Amino acid sequence: MAVAYHSGAERCATLKMGRNAHHVRARTSLFAVAALCACGASRADEVLLLQPGNPNAPEQSAIEAGLRNELAGASLDETRIYAELLDSAFSEPLDQSIFADYLRAKYGNVGIDAVIALSDEAVRFVADHRSALSNVPLVYVARDKSAANAIPESAAVVTPFDPSKTVELALRLQPALDNVFVVGGEQSDAPALRAALGGYSSRLDIEYLEGLEDDEVLDRVAQLPANSAVLYASLAPEIPADWEMARRLSDRANAPVYGVDAGDIGRGIVGGYMTGSEQVGAEIARQTMRVLRGEYPKAADVGGGQFIVDARALSRWQLDQTRLPPDTELAFAPPSIWTLYQGWILTLLVLVAVQFALIVTLLVQSISRRRDRLILAETAHRFRLARVAGKVGIWQWNLEDEQLIVEPELKELLGYDTPEADGLIADWTARVHEEDLPKLRRAARDHAAGLTPSFELQYRMLDQNGNVRWLLARGQLVARSRLIGTAIDITDRKHDEDERARTLVQLQEQRNELAHLGRAAMAGALSGAVAHELNQPLSAMMSNARAGLQFLARGPVDGQEIKDILSDIESDGRRAGQVIGHLRNLLRRGEAQFETVQVDVIVDQVLRLIHSDIVNLNIRVLHDRSTGLSPIYGDPVQLQQVLLNLLANACDALTSTDPRDRRITIGVGMRSGRVRLSVSDNGCGFTGNSPDHLFKPFVTTKLSGLGLGLSISRSIVEAHGGRIWAESNREAGATFYVELAGAAAERGVA
Repeated sequence: MAVAYHSGAERCATLKMGRNAHHVRARTSLFAVAALCACGASRADEVLLLQPGNPNAPEQSAIEAGLRNELAGASLDETRIYAELLDSAFSEPLDQSIFADYLRAKYGNVGIDAVIALSDEAVRFVADHRSALSNVPLVYVARDKSAANAIPESAAVVTPFDPSKTVELALRLQPALDNVFVVGGEQSDAPALRAALGGYSSRLDIEYLEGLEDDEVLDRVAQLPANSAVLYASLAPEIPADWEMARRLSDRANAPVYGVDAGDIGRGIVGGYMTGSEQVGAEIARQTMRVLRGEYPKAADVGGGQFIVDARALSRWQLDQTRLPPDTELAFAPPSIWTLYQGWILTLLVLVAVQFALIVTLLVQSISRRRDRLILAETAHRFRLARVAGKVGIWQWNLEDEQLIVEPELKELLGYDTPEADGLIADWTARVHEEDLPKLRRAARDHAAGLTPSFELQYRMLDQNGNVRWLLARGQLVARSRLIGTAIDITDRKHDEDERARTLVQLQEQRNELAHLGRAAMAGALSGAVAHELNQPLSAMMSNARAGLQFLARGPVDGQEIKDILSDIESDGRRAGQVIGHLRNLLRRGEAQFETVQVDVIVDQVLRLIHSDIVNLNIRVLHDRSTGLSPIYGDPVQLQQVLLNLLANACDALTSTDPRDRRITIGVGMRSGRVRLSVSDNGCGFTGNSPDHLFKPFVTTKLSGLGLGLSISRSIVEAHGGRIWAESNREAGATFYVELAGAAAERGVA
C-alpha cells in the first residue's frame, strides 16, 4: 500500500450572506491511500474529515497520524480524505448554515462517501446539516458508549474516560494526599467527572472548580493547601484555550497537576491514565472502512489505556519514581550516560574487549608455549628411553656420496660406543654385510625415485667383534637424495624366528610320522578286507587262465573267445592293482601333497576300501550326494585317513546294534560357503562328558583302541584350515562333522 500525501490550504471565497464570510475559516488537505497491486482503475472512496478549530493541537495531529497509518496498511484500492476545519468560535446557526452551504458547493460534485467528526461540535454540526452532505454515513468519537449509537447510519469510536485511575496514580505518588481540586473543560462534563470520582469522597476532599474564569482558577490553584493535587480533566481538547490551560495550570499551581489526556504530557502535568491519540485514530480508520463497506457496527472501544508520566514533573515535585505502577511509560526522562555517550562507551568497550582479548591471547600463547616445551622435553626423554629400551638407532644416509652417518645409539649397538672406538669407522656402509649391501642400496634408490612409499629393509651389519647383527631399517626421504630413519636391533628376534621355524619343521615331521603310523595301524586293521578285495579279482584271473588253457588244449580255438578271456584277465588285474594302489597310498609317508579334489570322490575311494567289512557286518551305507558341490584343496591321502577313521569308528559303534537295523549315513553339502562332510550312525553313541574330550590324545571308548585316531584326524583337519566336531543324535548314535573351506577360498587365504 503506497501513501501519497498532498498538503495545502484552500481558503474559501468571501461569502456575504448577511454576515462577513471571514467568520468561516477552512483548511482543506488531500492525501490518497492507493493499492499498488490494483490492476485496473476503480472509483476512490471519498471521506470528509471535520477537524476542531485548532488542527495543530498535538492530540489532533496524533489522531490524524493514526488514521492515516491504519488506512495506509488496509487493503483498500484507493481512499481520498478531505480535511475541513470547524471553528467552534462560530457556532451560531447562521454561521453553521453558511459553512454547510460551503461544503455543499465544494463537495457536491465530489460525492462524499463518509464523514469523520473528531469533536462534539462537529458531531452536532453533521447531525443538524446532514442533508448538505447527502446524508452519507458518519463516523465520530464519543466518550459515553450508551449514547454512542443514537445517530442513525453512523459508527462511533468510544474513548475510555476513567479519571479514577489518575486519582489512584496521585495516591500512589502522594500517600499523604488529602485534597483534590478538579478543573473541567465544560460545564456539561461535570456530571461525568462527579460520577467517576464519587468513590473517593470518603478518602479525599474533592472540590470542583466550576463557574470560574481562567484567571480565577489560576489564582485558586496557586494557593492550595498542603497535601493537595490538581486533576485537569478537560474534555474539549479542540479548544485552544483548553490545551494551553494544562501548561498554565502547571506553571501556577503550588501542587502537582494530573491529567487524563495524553496530549497534555509535556505541558507540565505529572501524568495520568490515558489513551494514545494514535490508537484512537487507528480505531476511527477501522470503523470508517466498515462503514464504506455498508456495515454499521456497534460502538467500538479503543481499548485500555496506560499510565503515562512526565519524568521532569516527577523531579519538580520530588515524587518517588519507584512508586509508579508497573508498565508505566516514563516520558521526557533525562538521558542516561548510556544515551548521551553511547558511541563513546561502545568504542571504549570495544577497545577494552580487544585489549582483553590480546592479553588473554598472549597468556594462552605463553601457557601453550610453556606446556609445549614441557611436552617436548618429556617426549624427548621418553624417546631416549624408548631408543635405549628398544635398541633403536638413528641414521642419515646421503645417497650422492654414499655417506652413512649413525647416531651414538646405533654406534652402541655395534660396539663402537667407547672413546677409543669412536672415529675408527669413516664409512659405515663398509660394516654392512656384503650380501645385503646391494639390496640396501637398491631399496634406498627405489624409495628416492618414488617407486616405494617408504624405505624398509632387514639387513645385517658387523659389530666391532665381527659378529653379525640383524637390523630392521625404516626411513623416509627428507631431501632430494638424503634419507633419515631408524635401525632396530632384531638379532634376538631373528634367532627366535629361526628356532621357531626349526621347531615347526620338527613338529610337522612328527605329525606326519604320527599320521603315517595311524594309517599303518588302520591298514593292518583293514588287512582282512583288503585280502577279500584282492581274492575276488585273483580268483577270477585264475579261472579265466584255466579256461584259456582248456581252449588251447582242444586244438584250433576261436580267436575272439581267447581275446575275451585275456580282456577279463586284464580287467581283473587292473582291479587288483587299484586295491593295492589305494593301500600303498594310504601307507605312503612324507609331506602332504595338496591338490584340488572332490569330497564325493574321496568318499567313493574309502567305501571301496572297507566294502568287505561293511558287507560282513551287514551295515547299510547311505551316501547323500550333493549337486554343485565346490571342490576342496587338500591332501587326498590324509583326507581319506580322516574319513576312514570316522567310518571305522561308526562300524565299531554298530556292533551292539541289531544287524537288521545297522545304518551309516554319509552326507556332503555346502554350509555358508564351506564344504561340510558328516558321518552319522545309529549305534551306541557316547555318554558322559562333552564330545570334545574324544579328540584328545589317548582317549578312547574301545577296549583295544589307542585313542589316537580322532586326535590325528583333528590335527589333519585343522592343518587343512577346517574343523571337526561330534554331536549326539536325538534317537541313537552320533554324528561326526568335518567342515573344510572350498578350493578358491583356501587358495585365497594361502
